[in-house]
Amino acid sequence: ETALVQGQRPVFLTATSSSDLVMHLFGSGVDETPAPGEFGAEQAILVRNQAAKVQVEAVISSGLVLTVYEAKGLEFQDVLLYNFFTDSPAPASKWRAVYEALGDEDARKPSDGTAEERSDRSGVQRSHGFSQQTHGLLDGELKNLYVGITRAKQNLWIYDEDVDRRMPMLDLWTRKGLVLPVGELSGATPEGAVDTGILELASKSTPEAWERQGRTLFNRGLYGEAQLCFKKSGNLGAERWAQASALQQQAKALEGGDVAKAQHIFCEAAAVYVDLDMPAKAAKCFKAARKYQKAGDMLMQAQQPLNAAECYAL
Repeated sequence: ETALVQGQRPVFLTATSSSDLVMHLFGSGVDETPAPGEFGAEQAILVRNQAAKVQVEAVISSGLVLTVYEAKGLEFQDVLLYNFFTDSPAPASKWRAVYEALGDEDARKPSDGTAEERSDRSGVQRSHGFSQQTHGLLDGELKNLYVGITRAKQNLWIYDEDVDRRMPMLDLWTRKGLVLPVGELSGATPEGAVDTGILELASKSTPEAWERQGRTLFNRGLYGEAQLCFKKSGNLGAERWAQASALQQQAKALEGGDVAKAQHIFCEAAAVYVDLDMPAKAAKCFKAARKYQKAGDMLMQAQQPLNAAECYAL
């Protein structure tokens, strides 16, 4: 797939630690500890799974962090694809199948990765061909990778800590001139000095921009992320609605397991809906929590007496 208009090449960070990355993007706080990152409404960090999302959100609490799956169908001006290969279920041996796309002659040529990668490459065993039966897992991962890298409209940064897993795709992209490998964040690259401004991802947005992004995410069922956007936009009512929806979503996910916890969270969601004067939604949560009297009371407020009667009878 080729774009009609040529844009900036994605930047692949090859010799940077995660702590250095955070320090560079967001500066430092007291005693050289990372300061809270401030992203804009049109910027996002994409990760491979929910576990990685939790880890990143612990460091970057004020920006949008989404899994690749959650980001499908969305677009952002700037995207940082973070540790996709590290968190991929496909092992390094599976990723080496992409060397088939380079051909035998290209596979013997040195690439422009890190010194560590170049020294290790001589001992790497190449894949002996790609097949759907053998590489079904990789096929799915390549599709996920496609989703991740095509979410960016303007700038794409790729960072990954696992040298072995990232090496085949970095080789492929580098030899075809599709990415700009950047070593240390001083800006050194195989092509010479690079303005480190290309790595400045943090950018503030207007309340209106956050409001628009919040509505987009809310309509896609990404309520936690929408809540963050509405908070930044200053729309308290929408923030609380997104909060209640997120709690309701969380409770539904627990219904098949920890029933007691699910009921507790349903009640929390119902309480927020009550504060927002949304009795029908509150009733639905109370009913899911088996608080039938309260559900009936809310349905009466919502002028649904027949539904209320059903709850009172339970």
